[in-house]
This record gives sequence, structure tokens and C-alpha cells, in this order.
Amino acid sequence: MKKLTTLLLAAGMIFAASAPASAVDVKMDGQYLFNFITGERAGTGQNFDSAGQRLRLGMTLTANENLSGYFQVQVGTSPDSTGTYDWGSDPSGNSTAIGMRQAYIDWVIPQTAVQVRMGRQLIGLPEDAFGKSAVMQSGWQGRDGISIVAPVTDWLDVSAFWLRGA
Repeated sequence: MKKLTTLLLAAGMIFAASAPASAVDVKMDGQYLFNFITGERAGTGQNFDSAGQRLRLGMTLTANENLSGYFQVQVGTSPDSTGTYDWGSDPSGNSTAIGMRQAYIDWVIPQTAVQVRMGRQLIGLPEDAFGKSAVMQSGWQGRDGISIVAPVTDWLDVSAFWLRGA
């Protein structure tokens, strides 16, 4: 029985060694934002102060030059436009939210230079003089969708995208 077990383990090792190996390169990034504001409201004479913070952690997973993915979480999401957690705004201490900000896969269509990104992503769109987009509301944190970039020449790319509006 002992010899049979050893023989089966050796055969399993031979079959496992013949399988192709693959590795994923992982890179981490992040951003920590802290701000403190103090002043006086114009015309009222009321003093105010505010302290806020935000933490973003991201991870890039690269399998090869044709396939990679990105995942980013944010701690400190709040309804205000800065996306920071305002210290003391909630006496219960439960106002700090943790949420996914971006999660997408980048891949290249085989035998082409066309790049595809699928998932929750940030897409910069033109804005007017007041910083508002005609297509998306201000302060959005990304949308689920697909974007495609196809090179035409060395200096010109054609881009197309579809995003969920809700």
C-alpha cells in the first residue's frame, strides 16, 4: 500500500509539472487625503471648522501585456462633493463608508491593437466653464460600462464607450 501511494504521488507530480505555469504581477497604489478648514461665514459672524479625511487603496493585477485588471476601494465616502469623511459630523461614528470606486478589466482584442476596458471605470467628459458635465451629473464616482480605444494612426485614436446611466 505504501508503494502504491508513493507511485500515485509521483505520477501526480509528473502531471502537475507538465501544466503551464502562470503568475500575476500585483502592484498596489493609494492616496490619503486629510484637510482642515476654519473660517467665518460672510455676513453672519459665525465661526466654523471642518476636518476631513479620505483613503483610496488600489490594486493592479497584470497577467501579461494583453490582460490586466484594476480594483480600488475608498474609505471616507460621504454625500458631499469632496468625498471626504467629515470628523464629528455623525456623533454615532457610523458615517464612514467603505465602497468600491473602480473595478475593471483591460484586455486587447487578439491580433489587433484595439484596447477594451470593461467594468466600473472613471471616464472624463468635457465640462462647461462651471465644471459641470452636460452628459453626467457632477460628483459621480464612475459608471459600469465598456470603453474601446482603436488606434488609427500614430497620433490618432478613436474611442467609443457605453455606460449605464443609473
